[in-house]
Amino acid sequence: MLRRVTALAVCSVVACAPGERAGSEAPEAGVDVAVQRERPGLDVATQQDASPLDAVSPQDRGAVDVAVQRDLAPSDLGPAQDRPSLDAGSVDAGSVDAGSVDAGSVDAGGRDAVTGPVSPASGARWHIDLEAPVVETVDADWFDIDLFDNTAAVVERLHRRGRRVVCYFSAGSDEDWRPDHGRFAASAVGRALDGWPGERWLDVRAASVRAVMLGRLDRARAMGCDGVDPDNVDGYTQASGFSLSASDQLAYNRFLASEAHRRGLVVGLKNDLDQVDALAADFDFAINESCFAYRECGRLGAFVQRNKSVLQIEYGDAARLALTVCPGARSMGFFSILPGADRLDGRYRRCSDGQSVP
Repeated sequence: MLRRVTALAVCSVVACAPGERAGSEAPEAGVDVAVQRERPGLDVATQQDASPLDAVSPQDRGAVDVAVQRDLAPSDLGPAQDRPSLDAGSVDAGSVDAGSVDAGSVDAGGRDAVTGPVSPASGARWHIDLEAPVVETVDADWFDIDLFDNTAAVVERLHRRGRRVVCYFSAGSDEDWRPDHGRFAASAVGRALDGWPGERWLDVRAASVRAVMLGRLDRARAMGCDGVDPDNVDGYTQASGFSLSASDQLAYNRFLASEAHRRGLVVGLKNDLDQVDALAADFDFAINESCFAYRECGRLGAFVQRNKSVLQIEYGDAARLALTVCPGARSMGFFSILPGADRLDGRYRRCSDGQSVP
């Protein structure tokens, strides 16, 4: 979930050193944050969570019509000649049975036939563009693109360029413009996200929510995505309309990670900094927004220590942030980008080399 920051006052490298916990400290004066997060102060590392699949009963899972969940027609995958890695002409995403494809047999550019999915390690170069069409010529190792606004043909072209692709979707909110949004049970749709018209929080304990997410993961696999970027996975800290606990969130996030891995997909943890220590072993990389503005970058140390990539996004005046954020980002091992406005449309300044993209 993007958080709009208009006049950033960022912390120093010392203030954001690995291991620092900002707790409930508010952003410095001059920071206009559209969506504030609640800080329950829970010791999430000690929370006990249920098995990820426990919340979806066998009968619910068996009743999931995966073809309906995805709303993905064969034409959405691009012309048959443009998708050789999907066995041209034979893959109908609507007919993919969840869990039936052996990830080791899928050549999607980011999976090794023997060892499985390839994870983005520390030092990986990222390009994130959540609006279509994607500029495919950006020099990067990993592309983060929207799951619904792109096709298998786009993913395949990126693979041919030697890029790997993670596909973005919201895992914690109902966006009313998505083709499958009507599949959520009415009781599982909660309060509106502040500042995001048409988007509402989800009850991540609900079977219908998990069923839709299984369909989205199947869509990602059918498109040839190498991984997924599930957003809004910290609803328990928000005014969601549901009494979600830290253990509810841990169980759901681990459900997403486990199901992604079952499909041969790597998976990133988006924000949810209060649970990083508990989840870093389950996720393959991290994506963070505005940790410098909130003085909480040190919480990402669990990923850095495991040599897992951290894509970090800081909103605001890119020219000024290049002088304040970028030195700290480089010292911490983050791949940080400065998009300026609160949208990820593929235009930003990179901290790694100071270049503007595209």
